[in-house]
Amino acid sequence: MSQQETKLRYSFKQYRDELKEGFSIVFHSLLSVFLLGAVVCNFAIGISMAVLPSYSNDKGGVEIYGFLLAAQSTGVLIGALLSSKLEQFRECLLSPYTV
Repeated sequence: MSQQETKLRYSFKQYRDELKEGFSIVFHSLLSVFLLGAVVCNFAIGISMAVLPSYSNDKGGVEIYGFLLAAQSTGVLIGALLSSKLEQFRECLLSPYTV
């Protein structure tokens, strides 16, 4: 085995070890709860944005699509405004961590 192959194997091993350490840090901290929430939200929004044009086309066309986009934006805005009022419920019920 050449010296270059040895260096390459060492760098892959080092990369794998550092990646394992990084995942360990993330998943054994409070950050994992936020990461899970972000993944779920992005997945749901991505699905709705992918399906919305086809759904609105079946239900009435461009006008319905515009209405559904406006309704989705309004819901996001209302949720953002109400989130400050729900400060007393900061702890997530599904979270094993307490703040």
